Amino acid sequence: RSTSPYADAEVVLISVEALIKTGLKDLTVDLNSPTLVMAIIDELNLGVDQKSALRSALDRKDYAGVANLGGAATSQLTALIDATGEANRAIKSLSEIDLPSSARKAANLLCEVAQIVLDS
Repeated sequence: RSTSPYADAEVVLISVEALIKTGLKDLTVDLNSPTLVMAIIDELNLGVDQKSALRSALDRKDYAGVANLGGAATSQLTALIDATGEANRAIKSLSEIDLPSSARKAANLLCEVAQIVLDS
């Protein structure tokens, strides 16, 4: 993962182009940022196993599991689950979540990448 939204977007766009050339139709691309989630989780006072369980709950979009382990970050983490789907809506949702500074930086980078991909 780079710190340049243009480099990240270029990787996505090259991959999409290659897949389209193989004849793939109706392609969708899901973007995410593991550093965004970990920036939030790392601020919680959780052990390794609890962090892993919380990541798993997030991956499954398990609201109850996130609520059980998310502590003070539950609202942020569930908002991340909700910030999915169509790109413009997801970008807007993600930009509205109150995040710690390191997570905000990762979220902003993700939004920039998504916007560059959309504009291409």
